[in-house]
Amino acid sequence: MGLRLSDIGEPLDWASTGMVFKHKHEDKIIKIMPRVPSEQPVRYIKRKLDDADWMMQYGWTYLASDSSTKFFKRVMKYKTSSPKGWLKSVPNWMPKVSDADSDRIDYHDIVDLIDLQFAKQIGDYHDDELLSIFTANKVSKVAVNYIIMEYLPEKVESLDSGQQLEWQQEINSWLWNNMATLVRDMVGNEENYLRRATGELVFFDPVVTMMPSPKAFKEMNTMNSMAFLELMCGDTSERTIDKSFDDYVYKEYYSDLKPLKIYGQYCVPTGTIDRNSDYLSLEWYRSEEEPSLEDYTLFDLANSNVVGNNWSTNVGRYA
Repeated sequence: MGLRLSDIGEPLDWASTGMVFKHKHEDKIIKIMPRVPSEQPVRYIKRKLDDADWMMQYGWTYLASDSSTKFFKRVMKYKTSSPKGWLKSVPNWMPKVSDADSDRIDYHDIVDLIDLQFAKQIGDYHDDELLSIFTANKVSKVAVNYIIMEYLPEKVESLDSGQQLEWQQEINSWLWNNMATLVRDMVGNEENYLRRATGELVFFDPVVTMMPSPKAFKEMNTMNSMAFLELMCGDTSERTIDKSFDDYVYKEYYSDLKPLKIYGQYCVPTGTIDRNSDYLSLEWYRSEEEPSLEDYTLFDLANSNVVGNNWSTNVGRYA
């Protein structure tokens, strides 16, 4: 199908990872996201992993854009692997995606699309900061990722904690068991789910990665391992001070996702995840927010290096 400027209609919103537009000719939306502006994306981001400000403004977006695009490309393959069609191979709560890929857009067209977004939100306005996320230089072609999916017209009231738990158990287990994919911010953020006209609830904008192998996580030489670090572990601001918490979070995932095995640079399931796994029930797995002090005992905080190297660091980070 591909990304065609002639298909881009009215601006709908600016999401955390990109611009969302209505499709001009079909009942769909087009999400356009920044892509790492380099032919060597791993090196480009890795040199900035400990720069909290840069990662917050640029790195998180690049990694989330890369991960979500790759995820929905895999969903497309999963969909077509079943001769019975979409609803037989992918759950109804997943959005119907018709395309997910990378492309290049003329510089002036990106500027126009950004201006359209801001004109809708706050009137006549030009945002150089947003433009800088798409491209730091005035290049002829700007690298982007994009996703084209169904348009979801109905808003939904926020899920209560019980509903979030039920959906977390279903979504987290299905994505891990069937696609070896980790997810956050899918049920914990009310902006990430809507309804079809039929009333079906759809979770359309997850934060996703695959689980890196211990070796890949230690070396940080892949987009996926850096995405796991940034999207699933969080707290870039403390990374230059104390890396032990990232290691602790990794070990928590590794333990909670068993049974699993190492397959190349990834961990993949070797059986159905235990129904009692914290990954299916613990609240901090649901959203983009990090664990808080309430997630740990006083003994953990005061005596263990896995949460932080001392009491004052832990209180400063989680209080």
